[in-house]
Parts: sequence; C-alpha cells; structure tokens
Amino acid sequence: MVVKTGEIITGVAVGIGLIAITPLVLPVAAALAGPMGRAAAKTGSLLYEKSRETFAELGEVVDDFVAEAKDAWEQQGTQGDADAGADLTGDGDGGTAELSH
Repeated sequence: MVVKTGEIITGVAVGIGLIAITPLVLPVAAALAGPMGRAAAKTGSLLYEKSRETFAELGEVVDDFVAEAKDAWEQQGTQGDADAGADLTGDGDGGTAELSH
C-alpha cells in the first residue's frame, strides 16, 4: 500500500483542526449533557414506576382469574358427583359418541 503525501497532509490537518475546536465543543457538550442526563433519568424513573404499577395490576387480575377458575372447578367437582351420567357433549345422547360408516 502506497501512502501519498497529500493523504498524510490531509490527515494531519484534520487532526490539528479537531484539537483546535475541542476546547470550544467540550463546554457546549457538557452544558447539554447535564439537562439531558437529568431528563433521561426522570423519564426512566417514571417508566419504571408505571411498569411496576401495570405489572401489579396484571398480577391482581391473574390472581382473580385463578381464584374464579378454582371456584368453578370445585363447584363442577361437587356437581359432577351428582351428574355422573350427564350429557357432556351437548348432543342429547347422554354423552356417547356414535360412529358413522
């Protein structure tokens, strides 16, 4: 690989330019970083709290659903003893299936 003199001069000029503007850019970047950092932290905190509330509500809904399902299961179990010969298929034949040929 051959490096041309013009490429070296360009690279050195860019480096010197970056070094020259660094003292001007750093204070501006630092001034912007503070408020932006605080805003990001505030947004993150609000998001965290909202997600905690949402998951807590979801947990309550799931707990209620499970409790209702257990109650229904227990009621079905007590009725199942009395309705041992009940028609579970809903077709009126007492729960038996017919095979058609």
